[in-house]
This record gives sequence, structure tokens and C-alpha cells, in this order.
Amino acid sequence: MTESIHALAGYGLVTVASDVRATGVVCYQVTGPHLRGSIAFKPGILDDQAIPEQIIIQLGDGDHLFADYQDDLPVVHGITAKGGAVVHLDDPTWQHRLDLLRVPDRAKGTRPETTAELPDRSRRYLLTVISTLADSYRRLDVKELMHAAARTTANARLKRWTHGQILLDHRLLTEVRRDLTAAYSLADQLQALSPIKLPSTSAASRCPGRLPFAHPDTYISADDDGDWLTCPACDTRTVMIRSGDGLAGLLSAHAAHDCAAIRPS
Repeated sequence: MTESIHALAGYGLVTVASDVRATGVVCYQVTGPHLRGSIAFKPGILDDQAIPEQIIIQLGDGDHLFADYQDDLPVVHGITAKGGAVVHLDDPTWQHRLDLLRVPDRAKGTRPETTAELPDRSRRYLLTVISTLADSYRRLDVKELMHAAARTTANARLKRWTHGQILLDHRLLTEVRRDLTAAYSLADQLQALSPIKLPSTSAASRCPGRLPFAHPDTYISADDDGDWLTCPACDTRTVMIRSGDGLAGLLSAHAAHDCAAIRPS
């Protein structure tokens, strides 16, 4: 833990003890006129980001941003404060995102769910202190702090991501393939009963593993001969649309057009 002293205009000398942790969290213990407590700068970890990109500025030392029970919540002008925000320090308006609230005073009968902003003078004081801490934080190796947080949380996030996204997507894909197989089976039975024969779909479209690829921007163009399905990348007219044509047959024929610009990977 390292200690520094800062002269804040209008507020006097503030002593800051900084604790840079292996988790990537930097906790600042602040002591000054009418102020004491901790303010933490934490990487904003998200499951869908390998390396965090945002910072959580949090009053108190704990795990939950707006909890009343954080360790060492700041007390300013006799008022216990909580809150903070998820911010980008490169955003010039990041200070405006901070929610600095007063902790309900249960001794005075204030309901626990009651929240109120700090008085203006206390808020201004805390904002001045947080801005000073932000300047100190920027001088650290922020990139390494982000990577430290990523490494510390990687295993838990990988488990959540695997079970919540990858395995779930595989289950959904299996269900879709099963439904498509049943749908094509019923279509074959109906086709056998129908006196009108529709264009057959390709073998690829019947395979539950892969459907024919038709780019979503495929469009219809026209010439003197009629209307055509048209490739959006090379403007090649691929299939003429005739009365009575089935959509499946048209898309299957269009999917046979091999355009490198839009070929699926």
C-alpha cells in the first residue's frame, strides 16, 4: 500500500492510501477534512468480453455497487455515502454518470429502501476527490489491471458462458434440426397426396445439418423476359420466377449460384 497527499482547492489536504490488488482492483482509502472512507476502481467485467473495457467506480470496498453494507463506506460531512457507476474514463462526461447516494440512517427511522442523493456540498467534495483519484488511476498500468481481472475471473466466466451460451445453442440447434426433419417428412407425405407437384428441394436443404444459403439481401429484378431472383453482390440474375413456382425450389436453385463475395464460411 502506498500513501500520497493531495492539496484540494477549497477542501485542504487529503491523504490517500492506495492498494493495488492482484484481482485488478485498486482501492483508495481517503482521509481528509470531514471525509474518511474507501473508494474502489474496479475493471468492469462482463461475460461477453474477454478483457474488460470499462471501469467501475465504487464507494466502499466490496462486491456490489449500491450495497449499504460495503466495508469502509465514505463518510462525508457526517453522512455515509454509497454508489458509483460503470464508466469510460476517456468519456469527458464520466463524472455525470456517478450516482452518489446517502445510506439510510436507520437510527432515525429512515426506511432501508429509501434512497436520496447527497447534499450538493458533499457531492461536490466527493466528485473532487474521485477526479483526483481518477488522475492517479490513469497513471497506473490500466491495461495490466484489466488483464489481471480477466485472468482472475476467466474460469468462472468460461463455465457460465459454456453452459449459458454454447451448450444452450447446441441444444437449440438440435431441436431446430429435429423440427426441420419432421417438417420435410410431412411435406413429402403431402406431396405424395397432392395432385400438383411442386419443384423439389435440393438434397442439401433436406439434410438437417445444413440449409441452402440465400443471402438476406437477395432481391428481385426484372427484364423483358420476366422477374428474377438476383444476387446482391454481383447482380447476376439466377432464377426466373414463374407462376406456380414454390419458394423452396426457387431458393434452392438460387443457392446453387456460387458467388465468392457472399459465400458463407
